[in-house]
Amino acid sequence: MITRAADQAADFISLLADSGADVISFPTIQISPPKSWKAVDRAIAEIAGYDWLLFTSVNGVCMFFERLNRKGGDIRDLKGLRIGAIGPKTSARLEALGLKVDAFPEEYRAEALAEVIGEVRGRRVLLARAEKARDVLPKTLEARGAAVTIATVYRTLQLRRLASGIKKHLLDGDMDAVTFTSSSTVEGFMDHFSPAERHRIFRHAKAAAIGPITAATLRHYGIRSAILAKQYTIEGLAKAIERYFSK
Repeated sequence: MITRAADQAADFISLLADSGADVISFPTIQISPPKSWKAVDRAIAEIAGYDWLLFTSVNGVCMFFERLNRKGGDIRDLKGLRIGAIGPKTSARLEALGLKVDAFPEEYRAEALAEVIGEVRGRRVLLARAEKARDVLPKTLEARGAAVTIATVYRTLQLRRLASGIKKHLLDGDMDAVTFTSSSTVEGFMDHFSPAERHRIFRHAKAAAIGPITAATLRHYGIRSAILAKQYTIEGLAKAIERYFSK
């Protein structure tokens, strides 16, 4: 079972299906624009005054540049800025736009990006991210003397509707694995079930997490991730699932 947003699940579905899995999509979240673009528009208007522009997801890249273009700008406005990104997909999306990624950590976590950026004292940093996100990156950079501006370029909303038959499949033990590609997918999934139902589901189904942050969110709900990706990408998670069940 895939809990990723419906418009982002196709690649993951293909990877698992190509390995022989029967895949059921149960999107628990959707990506939406922020409630207000004011902070983002202000940052775009002052973009020349920043030293770093950081992205923590593909969603952040897409939503930021969509807004930049809508306000009449383009990548030429970013001349002189250094770019930082978490994850190969985020980096690839930036490079596809013609941008050079200056900081790209080997470990796809905020802590690692803060490390590879290096000295930031006296620098202005613009962080384009989701409304709900961990504060590790901005707090770490601020502690090192940077002035950080957070631009909320999208929201991750939970889907409240439970598709017909999904709950029965889960409670009846029909699922061998439930995959989680972010903490938001965990929260969106768990919101549909009582603690007793969660215990019943994962008595049979294996929880598969894309990385340690997602695994920690599962533990918050009392669920241990039996499958954990070594590389924090959907490709890495698909390989981990195949490796687990091939044993």
